[in-house]
Amino acid sequence: MNGLSDTTIENYKESEKVLRDLISINGIGLPMASTILRFRNPDVFPIIDKRAYRVLMDKERLSIYTSTNIDRQVEIYFEYIERVHKFSKDKKVKVCHVDRVLYIFDKEANKGIKI
Repeated sequence: MNGLSDTTIENYKESEKVLRDLISINGIGLPMASTILRFRNPDVFPIIDKRAYRVLMDKERLSIYTSTNIDRQVEIYFEYIERVHKFSKDKKVKVCHVDRVLYIFDKEANKGIKI
């Protein structure tokens, strides 16, 4: 876990074992695991949640439960990381703020739509 603070966007996939270990803990799903990673390195690891995911990934819902296959959860999160970093670069928003910006946008733009 300590090595996560040295992780960059170029080598973030080296954190896969840590991500898998976190997801494997009873009661910790992908959103909580991403939160833990974000607090270790907010410039690389965004928090994934249903609202931010819906806006960024152009999908209606993020359907991840603790029963979802770990390989699939890792795949989803790594794709999300790539999209967050692209959004950050394109919109000139710091990576550490993107998840919050998307959350707020979704809350306003999709009022009344179930998440």
